[in-house]
Amino acid sequence: GELFRLERPLRAQTAQGERVALARSDAAPAGSSIAFDVEILGGVSQLVLAEWLDYGRLRGLGQWRNASWGSFLYSMEKKVR
Repeated sequence: GELFRLERPLRAQTAQGERVALARSDAAPAGSSIAFDVEILGGVSQLVLAEWLDYGRLRGLGQWRNASWGSFLYSMEKKVR
């Protein structure tokens, strides 16, 4: 589907008074997919990488991940070069 934009106000109380700004994010509709390769440059085992991805799967991906946006599933395949 088409990407869409989400906007929300950001409010902050500062020493100079209240500040308001708009945060704007691109979002993809539910059910969208993305594919990418991760190249490990040493020092990270497959077990550690799986741990990181498991955490990301629970927390989400992207700017609004703390609001439960961006949850994902992953699969790992070892590529031989």
